[in-house]
Amino acid sequence: MDILEKIKALRLQKRLSQLDVAEALAISQSAYAQLESGKTEITLTRVEQLAKLFGMTAIELLQYGEEKPQIVDNEKVKVLENRIKELEKDLVLLKDYYLGAILRVQESFTFVKYMIKTYIAVHSKVKDHDSSLVTLQDLQDEWQKRVRFNLLDDAEFNQHREESPLGMAKLREIFTVLDNLKNDLGGYLERMKKLYVLINTPKNL
Repeated sequence: MDILEKIKALRLQKRLSQLDVAEALAISQSAYAQLESGKTEITLTRVEQLAKLFGMTAIELLQYGEEKPQIVDNEKVKVLENRIKELEKDLVLLKDYYLGAILRVQESFTFVKYMIKTYIAVHSKVKDHDSSLVTLQDLQDEWQKRVRFNLLDDAEFNQHREESPLGMAKLREIFTVLDNLKNDLGGYLERMKKLYVLINTPKNL
């Protein structure tokens, strides 16, 4: 929209005829018609007179119909940038915790798998398969046989690393395994709770 189109649009918006504007400018209607049509060059003085007639400044008239530039709030931009950085850190933490959770599930699965095999093996050896005759020492002895692996056998060692990536589920002492899993999982869940609270705490922007 050029200056002349703006003037015409404002005149119509104010419900003024060409004669009304011409009289306000102290010129003839035909002179104003030529000005509005572009046959007569419009001067800055005329723009200021017209702006006053329309109840605005010359700058407002010149900017009429154009999108107003958005004022950037530098402080708000800074706050948003900081929040984005915080969210990026939170995402990294979430990724680490997700991977950590997978490893701990693997450790727990391995322990349960070997514990079941151990119990079945011990139970099958006692008289009449009487569970009351199974001792803790029997479980410990059988456990040690099952969790052994050969460091020099690549296939066996790789299987061990896959089954127990954190090195907790296949320790020689069964009660040490239980303590380690209990303490690690308890501490891990506590850290996850704190992270959850941190991420879900509302931030003022």
